[in-house]
Amino acid sequence: MSAEEQKQVVLDFIQVMKDEDYDGLADLLGEDFQWVIPVRSPTLKMLTEPRNKEYSVGRMKANRDLMIKPLTFDVIGWTIDGERVAVECEGKVVWANGMEYNNLYHLLFVIRDGKIRKLVEYTDFLYAWETNPLLPNPDSDTKD
Repeated sequence: MSAEEQKQVVLDFIQVMKDEDYDGLADLLGEDFQWVIPVRSPTLKMLTEPRNKEYSVGRMKANRDLMIKPLTFDVIGWTIDGERVAVECEGKVVWANGMEYNNLYHLLFVIRDGKIRKLVEYTDFLYAWETNPLLPNPDSDTKD
């Protein structure tokens, strides 16, 4: 695939996330898809559990159900090298509990044969942990 075709796959991913189109999301992911969250903190170790296609789509649907409005996702920059597409972006959402979420991301997509095979997500996971009502944060009920 050309760099422009690789970029379009990622743009399609961003669009289906904005549109909350989880069937479209599943169509973009390869059957061997892996969502990798590289963390080392013992507190956040549960984020490193394996995330295949089925789990990932379900997890993203579960997040959607906790949002007041759909996710906004703005691209800041791109780097494309072969099957690897690196994207810097900003994601914003208001959770159903009223908490605003605004995080910066560096996402690495591995794309083969027109399908996303791997997504490596780098972000401020402590901030995500503190604000996302889906994550088991013992302090979350004091932040409502």
